[in-house]
Amino acid sequence: MDLRLGYFTALTEEFDELLEESLKEGHEFLKRLETEWKSGENQFDKEGETHVVAVEGSKVVGICGLNKDPYGDDPKIGRVRHLYVHPEFRGLTIGSILLEEIIEEAKEHFKVLRLRTNNEGASAFYMKHGFKKSKLEHETHRLEF
Repeated sequence: MDLRLGYFTALTEEFDELLEESLKEGHEFLKRLETEWKSGENQFDKEGETHVVAVEGSKVVGICGLNKDPYGDDPKIGRVRHLYVHPEFRGLTIGSILLEEIIEEAKEHFKVLRLRTNNEGASAFYMKHGFKKSKLEHETHRLEF
């Protein structure tokens, strides 16, 4: 495997393939990412924000983003956004690589990193990476630094 990490400067055909796969699985969050990116609402370009993509050859096989949390006014709370790995590339630690990259970046800008998921598999994945379950409004998991 020749995996490398990178960043989008624009949404490309490679992203479109990843989007198609996510929609086949019933996930709408990459469609939301596309809509927000194209409108300029969210391009992961505010201070402390970033996104990372995993690329195998010329194929985008995963994506994950970091935003200031939009559900509050505390600038020290970040949010994991849109973590997705192409089904053919799951089980190869790509999700972990993406998430760890986001966590390391978050440590430089935030005191808390939070997210929301209703997927039990995703919940277990995040907990494996140090997140704790939460019942606070606008989050199901949080990681405090």
